Amino acid sequence: MSRLTREQLKQFGSSGAISFYGKFGSKAAGSPVNTKDLDTIQALSAWEAGLQDACIIAADGSKAPFLEDINSLHYVHSYQQAYMFQEGIPEWEATRAYYIGSVVKKIHLTDGGSVNLYCSMMNNNINTPLPISTDPNWARLIGLEAGNVVLDRGNYISFDLNYENRIYSPSTGRLKIKAGNTEVLDLDVNAGTCYLKGKPWEVLNKNFTINGGTLTVSGLATLTGGITTPASGYFGSGVNLPDGADITFDSGVGDTEIQSGGGVLGMKVDGSRAVEMDASNIYLQLPTQCYDIDPFFAGNHDLGSASKYWREINYKTLTDRGCLGCFDDGVELANGEVVSDLEAIAQIKKHKTKKTIYKKPMLDYKTFPKVAYHKAKVNGKLLKRNSKDDPIGGADGVEMTSMFSIFIGAFKEVSNRLQALEVK
Repeated sequence: MSRLTREQLKQFGSSGAISFYGKFGSKAAGSPVNTKDLDTIQALSAWEAGLQDACIIAADGSKAPFLEDINSLHYVHSYQQAYMFQEGIPEWEATRAYYIGSVVKKIHLTDGGSVNLYCSMMNNNINTPLPISTDPNWARLIGLEAGNVVLDRGNYISFDLNYENRIYSPSTGRLKIKAGNTEVLDLDVNAGTCYLKGKPWEVLNKNFTINGGTLTVSGLATLTGGITTPASGYFGSGVNLPDGADITFDSGVGDTEIQSGGGVLGMKVDGSRAVEMDASNIYLQLPTQCYDIDPFFAGNHDLGSASKYWREINYKTLTDRGCLGCFDDGVELANGEVVSDLEAIAQIKKHKTKKTIYKKPMLDYKTFPKVAYHKAKVNGKLLKRNSKDDPIGGADGVEMTSMFSIFIGAFKEVSNRLQALEVK
């Protein structure tokens, strides 16, 4: 079947005289009523029952409908069909049962001819008036007021990421965005200006270009109140923030990114490059002084975990702060036995199956002293273990500061034994 073309639908019976139309089934009931009023035509039970209740029965038992009923039947359906072609979306009707997803409209002729579309949020939704504000029975989809599109609070305009999307003003080349009654953005392509107004942006007035959805500010942008995302754009010469101003990121759904089109992202302190990041490395650039990477508090932060640990750490010195201990009174093993430092080291065994990254047999961490063997934890909770007693999603560890302490104690034991032999 080929595609149908749009044709003008003329309403059946629109010019017919009332005398040829009637209350459906009234003539068969013996009380004929001539009318073209839709509610009156459908008033009797015969309308819902069907033609068989509106027919005259002939002598031979055959049934035939009356002219007035046939005219009225076609008139009602033609009227409703013409109404749908005229309106597109029907107006709300109090006696109609609506269901989840049903869409209706409401026209306000008293305030400039505004139109609002509503979607039913419940089934069997009968005689629940369309709301002025938030309502659990109806959700306003969109409003058209005095030529403007109005969205309810919490609604938003979203775009298909697979296509180029635009919001534009074709006549003047100027686009304004308001929050409430306050103008927050004014783009004037002809003048080449962009105004961002109100907190936290204050005022920004710089030359700009738009290319592929990126806002490029050619001059140095000074933002007196800080930057709050979500916001995207490229500031060609940088962004100045006053003391105390922050760049904060949306804590809602989705990832927030700071991107560098050149593949290198740098951070400066007092005009000097302090941090530089590329696709493979993070560099601390220290031209004249040594920067420290400090935790916020002493002794409260970890670097890595049982599931996310560093592969290789290169350094010149390691400095302990108060964790080297003395085990002269003995070392407790995993089974509770207390032995000397040397004996504790002698109890460390080779693992039966596991290898190190340099292909040598790995030591069995379970044979290390109790103080040094740490079962895998993440966020303070022990990881579940498999049938081989290995942690799932992480790795057990050996705490090396306690082991250095035991090594020192073992060296002292050996030294004492050597001195005793020398005396003999």
